[in-house]
Amino acid sequence: MLRAAPNQHRPSANLLVLLFLGTIPAFSAQHEVGPGRTYTTIQACVDGAAPGDICNVHGGTYPAGASVSTSNITIQSNSGELVTIDLDNATASCFSILSTTSNVTITGFTCTRWGNSSTVLPAINLNASQGARVQNNILHSGFGPGVYCNGCKNVLIDGNEIFGTRLRTDGGGISSDGVTLIGCGSLNNTYEKGCRITNNSIHDNGTDGIKIQGQYFTITGNNVFNNVTTVANHPDGLQVLELVTGTQHLRVGNNIFKNHTQNIFIVGTTTNKLSDIHVWGNIAYNDPGIVNGLNMDTSGGVNLDISEGSTCAGGVFVYNNFFGRSANRSVDFGGCSDGSAEFKNNIIHDNLGNGFLAPGTSHFTSGKLDYNIYYAPNRSYVILWNGVAYRSLAAFQAAVPNQERNGVAGPANFIQAQAGDFRLASETIGNVRAPGLPLPILYSLDREGNQRGVDGFWDRGAFEFVSPTRPNPPQNLRAVAP
Repeated sequence: MLRAAPNQHRPSANLLVLLFLGTIPAFSAQHEVGPGRTYTTIQACVDGAAPGDICNVHGGTYPAGASVSTSNITIQSNSGELVTIDLDNATASCFSILSTTSNVTITGFTCTRWGNSSTVLPAINLNASQGARVQNNILHSGFGPGVYCNGCKNVLIDGNEIFGTRLRTDGGGISSDGVTLIGCGSLNNTYEKGCRITNNSIHDNGTDGIKIQGQYFTITGNNVFNNVTTVANHPDGLQVLELVTGTQHLRVGNNIFKNHTQNIFIVGTTTNKLSDIHVWGNIAYNDPGIVNGLNMDTSGGVNLDISEGSTCAGGVFVYNNFFGRSANRSVDFGGCSDGSAEFKNNIIHDNLGNGFLAPGTSHFTSGKLDYNIYYAPNRSYVILWNGVAYRSLAAFQAAVPNQERNGVAGPANFIQAQAGDFRLASETIGNVRAPGLPLPILYSLDREGNQRGVDGFWDRGAFEFVSPTRPNPPQNLRAVAP
C-alpha cells in the first residue's frame, strides 16, 4: 500500500514508473498517542506502526508501555511534555524490544515502578535486538535494571538518568544495575557500530552502576555514583565481566565513578583474556561517611581493580586518570601479567588508603609504569611491587630500575577537592613542573573538552591545566562537571 505524504494527491510520472518497476519508496508517518488522539495506548500505536514511522506520545501518565516487534520505528514523547509510564509494580517492562527487531529508538520517557519484590525485570529490555537507541529517558524506582540486553549489537544508551533500582526482597533475580549489557557486540567489529554508553547519570541503584561483557564498548561522559546498598555484594561503578568470553575492545574515558566498593572493576581469565582495554581521563574516588547505609571509609575498597589472575592479550592502557580516596588502595593492578599493560600520566592521591599495587615485573615491561603522581601518606605503602611495600616513590625508584623514571611524589594542587573538583590549580608538585607523556589522539581531549598539549606539555590527571597565558582550547567534548 502506498502511503501518501501530506498534500500529495496523485503520484508523479516518476513515481508511476517506480511503481511499475515494483520499487515503492517508503514514506514515514507520525502517529499521535494520548487521550483523544489517534491511539490511546502506546502499544496500539506500536502495533499499527510501519517501518519508518514515529509514535509521538503526548503528556500524561500511562499504565503500560509497549512490546516492540516492528523494526525501524521511533517511540518518543511529544516535545516539551512530560510522559510517565507508571507500571504500579506490575510484572512488566516499560519497553521490551523483541530479539528479531532492529533500529528502534526510545526517547523522552519517564519510566517507574516496573517489576515487583518477587519478579525482577528491566525497565527497558533490549533482548538481543540490533541498532537500539535509548536516549534522554528517566528510569527510576523499579525492581531490576534500568536498561538490559543479552546479545544485542550496535546499541546507544545516551543522556538518560537511571536511579533507584531495587532487588527482590530475597536479593535474588537478575541484578538491579543501572545498565546491564551482556554479550553486547558490534555489527562490523568497530566501536562506531558497537555498544555505547554515553553522557548518562546513573546513581543510587541496588547493584552496579554499569555492568558489561562483550566486544567494542565505548563508555564516556557518564556520571556514575552512589550505587551501593547494604543488600548487594561489593557493588561497582563499572563492572567488566568475563562470563562466556572475555571483554575485548573497551574504551572507558572521561567518566566520574564515585562511592562504590570498587569504582572500576575489570576481570578476565586465562581462557577469556582481556585485550584492547583503554581507561583514560576518569575521576574515581569515594566520599567520607555513610552512603546508602554503607560507610565508605571501610566499604570503599579500591578505585581501579584489574582483578588478580586476569590475563591479557594485547594491552590494558590506563592514562591520565585521577584515583582518589579509597578505604584500601587506589589501584590494584593484580591482573594482566603478559607485560602489555601501561599505566601513565595518572594521579594517585589517596588520603585514606594505600597507593598502587602490582605483583611484579612480569606485569609491566620496562618503562610501562611511568609519569604518574603519587600521594598516599597514611598507610603502609605508596607502591607495593612484587610483594615489597615501598613507603616512598624514591625508595621504589632506587630499587626497581626502568620504572617511574619520571614519576613525581607529593600532593597535587586541585581547585577544590573537597567539593569534588579535581581540576588542577597548577601544574606543579611543590616547586617541580610535572609534565606528562604525550599520548595518541584518542586520549587528547580532557573531560571538559580541553585539548591536551596545546603548549607542548601533557598534564597528568583527568584535566588539562589551562593557564591565562594559554590559548583557549576547543570545547568539542560534552562537558560533565564533577
